[in-house]
Amino acid sequence: MPGLFFDTMERLNMGPRVREEAFDKAILPRVRALAEKYEIKLDPEQIVPSDDAMADRLFAAALEFAVETGLWVLDTQKVVKFTEAEIWERLDNLRTPLWFGYGKDQVCLRPRIPESTVRPLVLGGAAGSSVTEGEVYTKLMMAYAMEPTNDMLTNANPAYIEGREVRPFSPLETHGAIQEVGWIREAIRRVGRPGIPLFVAPGSSATAPPAIAIINEERGLRKGDFIYAAILTEMKTDYDRLSRAVAGLENGLHVATLLAPMIGGWAGPAEGAAIAGTAATLMAAVAYDATIVVNHPVHMSLKNGATTHPQTLWVQSISGQAMSRNTSFPMGQNVFVDARAGTREVLFEAAANAIVAVSSGQHTGPGPSGVVGGDDINMISAVEMRIMGQASRAATGMSRTDANAIVQKCIDEYEPTLGNPPPGKPLTELYDLDTMVVDEEWWGIYESVVAQLKDWGLPLR
Repeated sequence: MPGLFFDTMERLNMGPRVREEAFDKAILPRVRALAEKYEIKLDPEQIVPSDDAMADRLFAAALEFAVETGLWVLDTQKVVKFTEAEIWERLDNLRTPLWFGYGKDQVCLRPRIPESTVRPLVLGGAAGSSVTEGEVYTKLMMAYAMEPTNDMLTNANPAYIEGREVRPFSPLETHGAIQEVGWIREAIRRVGRPGIPLFVAPGSSATAPPAIAIINEERGLRKGDFIYAAILTEMKTDYDRLSRAVAGLENGLHVATLLAPMIGGWAGPAEGAAIAGTAATLMAAVAYDATIVVNHPVHMSLKNGATTHPQTLWVQSISGQAMSRNTSFPMGQNVFVDARAGTREVLFEAAANAIVAVSSGQHTGPGPSGVVGGDDINMISAVEMRIMGQASRAATGMSRTDANAIVQKCIDEYEPTLGNPPPGKPLTELYDLDTMVVDEEWWGIYESVVAQLKDWGLPLR
């Protein structure tokens, strides 16, 4: 945001009002025309495409769409626009590499390209997954922090705070956010990784004040950690998200922008979602001064925001390739699974997402997570993160052709139950939480999936 910081704030109140319905309805014809103009087309046999020219055309289409469309602001009912020159000014002046964390847990974020041998960062945690508050939550965070491939720790969502349902804008929401990050800080202290960088959007917080209240060197987010500020679907923002970004930047934190282009929504099919999502990435860079974007395409046919539908994997891959080939702006991939812990399916989902991300020039995570809502509490474990991290390391430097072949095999393993996953088991049955030892049966399932992936050509250790 330097150079555009105050100018952006002023633009929020400039220009004519635009009705939300009119803004939404204009998106589909725009992206359809751009998909045809730039020949953007999904091939279901190429979930990880190797077409560099199409990735570059997608970037050109997204840049054109971003300049033309801008960001619609909920609070002012106006559109904030940026010129192509302003977008390139931000992209051309990115400062990389960047270091995060402290001491032996410090990690480096470097630009990546498709098939890069540069080590990707792995962001491990359970964002979006409901977990029992207090000691169970702390133990789960300990399990994630204990995983050797985990470079940044991301949070889960406490199902309740002090046994109570959290309501937006309530004092309990602020208390819950502070408690939640306090449990995370306690977890990393217990396992001897107090310097691991945190990548946190408090699960108990739906509004900006509690999210800002967790900025605290002693027991909250520290300078150099990450705070979330999302771009709303499609191409929208509001004062709440912009306030999070400003508070983070002015307190020395990095902004991670979550965006969720929707297949079957205002942008239409997967090709439109890829254009809209890549355009939103450009908006995050210039309007939020984001350090990284977390790309989370969703499919209308799947609940809980699972990213493992073949079409959402394609959107993640081609968008990542478009950005990494044409800029040094980094992208992560939200890994939201459909299956539950304790099943083979969830491990293949996590591996597929990781291979797609790394071979396409991105970083992996946050995740694996996404088991949300209803009675699905504690249906997540760190074993899924282990296979995600191991697959990320193994896929580093892999060709997109080889990655695509393995991903297709993973999809064959879990697609038959996609949308209707097997029940799985809760964390409390998959770990001895007193000793932090994984249940033998669950570990055996993990080892069998690892053996299968190795047989398919993924060089896991």
